[in-house]
Amino acid sequence: MKQRFAEQNKQRFHSACFGRVRGCVTARMPPIDMGTHERPRPMAEITQEQRQKIAEQFIKALPFCAALDIRLESMGVAEASMSMPYDKRIVGDPETGVVHGGAVSALMDTCCGLAVSLHPDSAKPTATIDLRIEYMRPAKVGERIVTEAHVYNATRTVAFVRAFAHDGNPDKPVASATGAFTFSRIKKDKS
Repeated sequence: MKQRFAEQNKQRFHSACFGRVRGCVTARMPPIDMGTHERPRPMAEITQEQRQKIAEQFIKALPFCAALDIRLESMGVAEASMSMPYDKRIVGDPETGVVHGGAVSALMDTCCGLAVSLHPDSAKPTATIDLRIEYMRPAKVGERIVTEAHVYNATRTVAFVRAFAHDGNPDKPVASATGAFTFSRIKKDKS
């Protein structure tokens, strides 16, 4: 009986997560297996190993992460750092060899989404509502681009994120971003 209840809860949680935000890539993420819990645990209770698994599944679910060779550099509670290597396939200006802004945008958006997924109260996958990016300078040709993002506020339905990208020197950013992402809190027991 308890097993059946747990399975029904898992199915309800899965359909609630993936049924509302149709059409977005992160909405098609496979369910994250964190053991045999009857309901999701707050991220604050999840081990670093489990966070790593969530991050790996997040990246695997997005095919362009593989295409851009985006990789996880570090993560914490409600924060993430990801990077992308220089590649001639993502050059925006063949004369100068500068990386296209769309590739930088994809890296920043992905990193912000992962930071939201790592928030302590995150219950469901996220989708971008709004992302504003300010490009400050071109990245150095041949350098890996690193993005660092953190959630600075989360309401009941929206998480607000700040991020910046650099090419090795965090004091001289390539771009900065602020964004709003869908957010759903884990319902806490009222005991």
